Amino acid sequence: MSKFGGQIPSHTYNSSSHVKFLDFSFNEFIGQIPDVLRGCFKLEVFRAGFNFLTGLLPSDIYNTTTLTEISLPGNYLSGPLGDELVQLSNLTIFEHYSNELDGEIPQDIEKLSRLERLPLHSNKLTVVRLDVNELEGQIVPEMAAMQSLSFLTLSANRLINITGAIRILIVILSQNFMYEAMPDGKSIMDSDGFQKLQLLHLGGCQLSGRMPSWLIKFKTLKVLEFSFNQLTGSIPSCLGSPPRLFYLDLAYNLFSSEFPQELCRLSALISSHYEKQQPKFGLTNIPPTIRLRKNSLSGNIPLQIGQLKFLHVLDQSQNNFSGSIPGQISNLTIITKLDLSENHLSGEIPMSLQNLYFLSSFSVANNNIQGHTIEGSTCYL
Repeated sequence: MSKFGGQIPSHTYNSSSHVKFLDFSFNEFIGQIPDVLRGCFKLEVFRAGFNFLTGLLPSDIYNTTTLTEISLPGNYLSGPLGDELVQLSNLTIFEHYSNELDGEIPQDIEKLSRLERLPLHSNKLTVVRLDVNELEGQIVPEMAAMQSLSFLTLSANRLINITGAIRILIVILSQNFMYEAMPDGKSIMDSDGFQKLQLLHLGGCQLSGRMPSWLIKFKTLKVLEFSFNQLTGSIPSCLGSPPRLFYLDLAYNLFSSEFPQELCRLSALISSHYEKQQPKFGLTNIPPTIRLRKNSLSGNIPLQIGQLKFLHVLDQSQNNFSGSIPGQISNLTIITKLDLSENHLSGEIPMSLQNLYFLSSFSVANNNIQGHTIEGSTCYL
């Protein structure tokens, strides 16, 4: 079977105002895609996949609003996708996998309300934002081929199969996988999908089960958000291992047992380098936090808590902690919020807490605590 080569010819459709379908796929065309669509006012389908095309997408492609399909996989197209893509309101298929596209998918991609297929795997895309849409089904395995991906948010959709998603993504997946079980098995442990993971957000999914053992693979994890689920058992000691973890939110779950002392060894909260470790893409203002609110944790607050001297927020409210407030908390010299309310704590507020000059919110309400308020902070006794 013969194939056409050279550059895509333009003379055949310069006056093709009535053409609705153009297909140059599976040939040997080279070079950039010319401004071939300028006169194709009724064009609906443009295909040129599996050639040797290079360069950027032509600007006039974004002005052909009659297009329902643009299919250009298997080429060497490069550069970012233009924000003008969202002008193609009739688009149902945008197929550009196996190219060299980089940068971000346009943030307003949800404006393409008719879009059904968006295969972009095997590119160099770094940021994909598809949250608050009505996406359904499972995340396709081809996402694993997006090796440059460092930020993907799919929160508030209708996704299912959390096991398949966690194996391959670096994502915000909140408010999906409703009432599924948290996976904890060999299929997850054998996955290599955690090589770049910096942020994992599974809040508000009502997941059941225990905290998974595959957390030990999170070597680059910085932010872990598992609030508003139904996780039970103890908080695993392995959460003290990720060397870059500075934000941990396990609030509104069903965890029991004691405060794991291993959390007091989080390197990023002991070191002053957490600012350099924060995730990119608009998440640079996340305060170093441990949030355990509304669980069933008990026992004493560990004395080692004072080691986390770069902690900004500590919330252990609405649990069953007992004993006294350790004076070592005064070592948390840049803490801004400390909430120990609604526990079974007793004794007095340590006088040394008066030295927490950055503390703006402090609560020990609904305990058996006595003592003075802390000057400069909003204090609830």
